[in-house]
Amino acid sequence: MKKIKIRFSSFNPSKRQIFVLATLILTLGLVATQLLTETFRYPAVFLLGVFAYFLSAFCLRDNLKRHEWVTLLILPTLFTLSVSYFYFLLPVRWITRLPVALFYALSFYALLLTENIFNVSRERTIQLIRAAQTIGFYLTLVTGFLFLDILISLHLDFYFNVLIGYAAIFLLLLQYFWSLRLSPEIEKSVIVYSSVISFLLSELILVFSFWPVKTLNSALFLTSCFYVFLGIGGYEIQEKLFKRVIIEFIAVPSFVFILILLSTSWTS
Repeated sequence: MKKIKIRFSSFNPSKRQIFVLATLILTLGLVATQLLTETFRYPAVFLLGVFAYFLSAFCLRDNLKRHEWVTLLILPTLFTLSVSYFYFLLPVRWITRLPVALFYALSFYALLLTENIFNVSRERTIQLIRAAQTIGFYLTLVTGFLFLDILISLHLDFYFNVLIGYAAIFLLLLQYFWSLRLSPEIEKSVIVYSSVISFLLSELILVFSFWPVKTLNSALFLTSCFYVFLGIGGYEIQEKLFKRVIIEFIAVPSFVFILILLSTSWTS
């Protein structure tokens, strides 16, 4: 009598499949936070951000060394935290929150692909590096907008706004400026630019802690300034900064600032 051998093929998912699975897990976690009471939502979102950090580290575990535990993993973490807390500012309707969950899923998956390109490009040149840097720029900008909108909406004391704003903006700038050079170490110029720009933006956050203007308008102006510093700083680090570039970037916050002046009510 012949013995029947049953062979179990080992499941060996590809890196893209792991990225998809991680994205689905975090997206379900994001949606699940809305089912909790307000008492547990904020701690749950914080834990979701911590989980996003370690899950991203697992996805990018190949050749993850030293400073890359910050430069590669901080944007997925801050993006998750920003979208999750922004969820609370939306109307309590699934018709508005489900599109945000879909946006998060698509963006986080693109973010994992982007960080993976940065991780691989550190050792060899990849043609997709320019596209990855562009995606990193826009997702850094989106994260900055969501974070600033949340920070202003909380109506914290001005010193909390300044300290929290400085820390978050510094980390966002640090990871983006590093991604433009992909150096083996975090260069001193990257740290200096990140520190100076974070200080300037924290001063603007201080001003808008007292300015009688709507939260969305404050967030839009601060984001436009963040956009300017992010762009000009990036060009300077790449040694491609010219007068024309500065004028193009400054035009955006100038227009937004005029709109804010016209919409400010100093009597209410």
